[in-house]
Amino acid sequence: MRMKRNRRIGSAQISEFSATFALFFLAMLLPIVALVSISTAVATGYFTARYCAARAGDSTSFVQALSAAEAAAHEINSSGWAKFAGLKPVRGYNNSGMDLWLTDTNIATNVNITHGPNTPAVSAIDQEKYLYSYDAIVTYDVGPFLNLSGLPFVGNVEGLGKPVRMSFEASRTVEHLDGLTASGGGFTVTGPIISMVGGSSMSGNSSGSASSSSGSYYSSSSSGSSGNFASTGASSNGYQAAILPRRPWQVASTNGVTRNIPNVTSSFHVQLQGEVDYSLPVDVMETDLYSTTAANVAQLHANGAYAIAYLNTGAWQPDMPDSDSYPASVIGTEPMKGWKEERWLDIRQIEVLRPIIQQKMQLAKDKGFDAVDPDNMDGYTNTREFQLTKAHQVAFNQMVAEEAHKLGLAVMLKNGGDMMDELVDHFDGTVAEQAYKYNESEIYQPMRDANKPVFLIEYNKPKKSQLQDAIDRGFNVVKAKLALKGKTKMLTPN
Repeated sequence: MRMKRNRRIGSAQISEFSATFALFFLAMLLPIVALVSISTAVATGYFTARYCAARAGDSTSFVQALSAAEAAAHEINSSGWAKFAGLKPVRGYNNSGMDLWLTDTNIATNVNITHGPNTPAVSAIDQEKYLYSYDAIVTYDVGPFLNLSGLPFVGNVEGLGKPVRMSFEASRTVEHLDGLTASGGGFTVTGPIISMVGGSSMSGNSSGSASSSSGSYYSSSSSGSSGNFASTGASSNGYQAAILPRRPWQVASTNGVTRNIPNVTSSFHVQLQGEVDYSLPVDVMETDLYSTTAANVAQLHANGAYAIAYLNTGAWQPDMPDSDSYPASVIGTEPMKGWKEERWLDIRQIEVLRPIIQQKMQLAKDKGFDAVDPDNMDGYTNTREFQLTKAHQVAFNQMVAEEAHKLGLAVMLKNGGDMMDELVDHFDGTVAEQAYKYNESEIYQPMRDANKPVFLIEYNKPKKSQLQDAIDRGFNVVKAKLALKGKTKMLTPN
């Protein structure tokens, strides 16, 4: 009996030792594997950036450079190394995780200016004064190798419960500068045309007309060239077409339809009432869709400004030109708080509202606007009349963005920061009111992180600490009157 008992005790000891050894082995092995995974991610990310920059630098034109860098990123993203490290591309050009920038460095002063992302330079190419380089920046969400998101305390810790976001950058000298001027990386003055508006340029002696039925001075009718251009000749109504935008505009594309997006750092003026001075020296100006004429938009472009049309998409107004186009079934009965004439719309009826939205967008396009700012896109948080949910609002907002993009218009997300995660990829920037008054600046950060502009309208001047926060985040903050009438004041550097 004693020997039997001893044997049992020995078996238990062996069993306990095995379990302890296994736990010890796992405790040692898992961190090592996790470290190997993170190291692989860092090495792969760094290699991807270098590979993309190298492919871009060897290309003979900017268009080819962008395509080559994108292909290089996708090639690495699909590799076994990337899959082992759990690399997930974060946005980037065509969702590759990679953005391509072009930097010119003044040889004498060592001052550099970076253009992009994914758009050509907009300064004249001068090989004697500047050095030019492609900068590839790749961004990934990495891991975690062992997901502990279900555990308390560590669920929100990067690397344990959620991915770690990493960015890698590499530069490569541009080998073919002649390809820059030939394909859209700047402009040259060799004849009557000085080109580069938005994202397409041309060189060589060209001729063409700079007019259209919408009053905008951009055309693609030049012989031997493609893309938009601005003529230096006088227009039919006396305005001089712009040589360049005041700030370089980004270019985006959806289903092959391109659109211009404002520079992330821009001076901004918004005015919906009163007499508008369309010659103000600002980068971006927002005015009312209906009261602004095609000639007004043409004057903005002639002054180098980017034109945004304000329009009401989420509410009904009785005094608008299209008021009668809304069926009674979608118009609410409760007055909107602060605007007693307006009524919230039943945005659940998307297909009823879509053609009305399309007409608004088409009018903005016909007048030559570059973008639209659809207002009242947050009805689900302001009215209970239709029992609207966040899902209803997101679906409606995405429809509005879709209709704008079909026509080559950029579209701003008006307020609605609580829907940022669902909408950041559908919109081209943000126009928000009173973000600092309500301590909401942080919710608009994802838009800026996506290299898209954030324009904040404050009706009371923010505190110094809040302005510094805006500067640190790269937001454009303007102080305006509540009625959006008359002068505004930029509060952040531009």
